Amino acid sequence: MKRWYRRYARSFISEDSSAGQALRLKEAHGIRVSREMRDLAAALKLNPAVKDIAVLAGLLHDIGRFEQYTRYGTFVDAKSVNHGDLGVRVLDQDFGGPQQVTPIGTCSSQ
Repeated sequence: MKRWYRRYARSFISEDSSAGQALRLKEAHGIRVSREMRDLAAALKLNPAVKDIAVLAGLLHDIGRFEQYTRYGTFVDAKSVNHGDLGVRVLDQDFGGPQQVTPIGTCSSQ
């Protein structure tokens, strides 16, 4: 999954743009949160299945941000689309399942 994440994230990144820089930081953020979740799960002595879920959640929690920033030029949900819903759609497209994205301007969080 980490390989898929990196490949997906890098498909949005151009080397010489400020957008590329923002998206590289977002890619690194997902990896960092995943590692933090791994360490937290180990410290809490979670069973391996729960640890795997925690690590995966850390990795994928912002997966919708890449398309959000590319399409709207912002990471602010209220100015674009709910990145969580967009992330569900991204994962559904690659791994199957229902698709539903909150329309622009209807989300309350940033």
